[in-house]
Amino acid sequence: MKSLMRFLFLVQRYAPAVGGSEWYIRRLGENLASMGHEVKVLATSAIEVDALWRRDALRTQAGAETINGVKVVRLKPRYLPFHGKTMTLLAFLPLPEARYRYSMPGPLLPPFDEISRTAGDFDLVHASALPFSSIIRAASRLAASRGVPFVVTPFMHLGIKNRIGYGYRKSYQIELLSEADVIIAATPTERNALIELGINADKVKFTGLGIDTSSLPPGDGEAFRKRHNIEGHIVFNVSARTFDKGAQHTVDAMRLLWKRGVSARLVMAGPARRDFRKYMDSLPADDKRRIIDLGVVDSRTKADLFAAGDVFCMPSRAESFGLVYLEAWHYGAAVVAARSGAIEDIIRHENDGLLAPFGDCEAIANAVGKLLDDEKAAAAMVEAGRKRLEGEFNCSRSFDKYYEIVRELSGRLNNNGGRSDVA
Repeated sequence: MKSLMRFLFLVQRYAPAVGGSEWYIRRLGENLASMGHEVKVLATSAIEVDALWRRDALRTQAGAETINGVKVVRLKPRYLPFHGKTMTLLAFLPLPEARYRYSMPGPLLPPFDEISRTAGDFDLVHASALPFSSIIRAASRLAASRGVPFVVTPFMHLGIKNRIGYGYRKSYQIELLSEADVIIAATPTERNALIELGINADKVKFTGLGIDTSSLPPGDGEAFRKRHNIEGHIVFNVSARTFDKGAQHTVDAMRLLWKRGVSARLVMAGPARRDFRKYMDSLPADDKRRIIDLGVVDSRTKADLFAAGDVFCMPSRAESFGLVYLEAWHYGAAVVAARSGAIEDIIRHENDGLLAPFGDCEAIANAVGKLLDDEKAAAAMVEAGRKRLEGEFNCSRSFDKYYEIVRELSGRLNNNGGRSDVA
């Protein structure tokens, strides 16, 4: 029988906060805990991502709790007067840790000694994700101080034509990633991008990602339609509604379709940034009546929406993977996404979904309209996507790869006497 380990994860937020890296760390932690390993997660108390730098955004209570076998310790983010500007200035101080501790978007964490005491004992540290450099640096220092393996899953946002966003390729961030013993890449495109940035190829491991379809709640599409009095087609978007996620482009594409006489309703769900809410408020009354804004929803409502929807449209340029596209396939919705970075590893144009250039509302509208008009082609794309859920996007397979990597890493470093880094 293999010995049990003590895993320490660091991540910017944790459930009930919604996000890709938050979901990823939760899944890893709960799987490991179910195997008998001791798992602790250090996160901030932020629920809305803005709470990492804005004191008036939504947070939960700081402190410790156990969720599905995982001990979660939430640290309250620190805030400074004129926080963003002050942090940006402090990051230029000629101090060893300034660029990690104060670079935006933060978060500004407690002093390292406090984090170290809170962390307790552990055998391996795993951090996620960029651009939250303070989180990854704290994890690196913890690993070095105890001589244990250090793993990072950066979830790089590769942007248009694989041009990595500036917030993910700063020189100190590449140095920070290079401190890791293993860097987990979610897609082949991300792996190649990391190597091109100068990361040692031997350190970069591709595990893939997937969803556990058996854990998803059944969706009741008919009930959703009755609740919202919808009879025709539904186009929907579930995301953190920002410019980079293509939320406004989704609305603008639907407005083009409505002008062409398409009668589909648009349903949107997820947290919305202030600029998006302001944009929505500016829309004409006729367009507003065609949009149902659900805000943040629970898992049951989300499942019902996915089951009711015909086309899932999230033309984002800020995805390192895009698990939500896999969920759309599972529930039977056709997919429209943007040609952006790792998305092209997930969506194969005209095979299991349609791709449009980011920000091209005319092209997005044409893609959505094509899927609404040709239900046979849309169904074939959904079926092609579902087949991939059983193979390359199988959650158990990706976890097994991860577990093999960390067990091998832990054994190798233990045999070599641990890490030699200086905290």
